[in-house]
Amino acid sequence: MSQTEDNAWSSGPWPGTYHAQHDWEGSEPLSTTVMTAVAEAIDEDPTEMDPLYERFDPDALDGLFRPRSNGAPPSGGHVSFTFKEHRVFIQSDGHIAIHPPAE
Repeated sequence: MSQTEDNAWSSGPWPGTYHAQHDWEGSEPLSTTVMTAVAEAIDEDPTEMDPLYERFDPDALDGLFRPRSNGAPPSGGHVSFTFKEHRVFIQSDGHIAIHPPAE
């Protein structure tokens, strides 16, 4: 995942949306980046929050958006799920957006 200072809170069309970007060149899988981003967005320690695997299968997510055989990131597609009333969107390019609960 990009460094925390590179992640951002949006004030655009969805105020309070947290954005993160998976580092395809890094060693951690996409599922770990998602878990870390969700923990940051909901301000919880990732080791103490409810397990995300109850919402998605980490191996399936990693397989779905696995880089192509030539190393290029996948193109097209996205998945979403709800976790603690936050909507989590993951795009095939590694962009992660976490929308806060509706007020």
